[in-house]
Amino acid sequence: MELLESTGRVEFKLVDASPSGFCASHHYGALSAGQRVRFHHEQAEGVAVVIWNRHFGNDVKSGFLIVSDWK
Repeated sequence: MELLESTGRVEFKLVDASPSGFCASHHYGALSAGQRVRFHHEQAEGVAVVIWNRHFGNDVKSGFLIVSDWK
């Protein structure tokens, strides 16, 4: 996953996916709601917006809404 507002990349593990969004776990605690990311996982790729985050110590689970396909 690449943050569109920076040059960083975030490794994530896909937890769940639907046609309109997905949930992923990662270790990037600075990811915040409203940020846009470019993503690629086994079911889809494109641009998504962070909708929610849940922190568990150093682990983070985030929900994403897909806003466009990656062309």
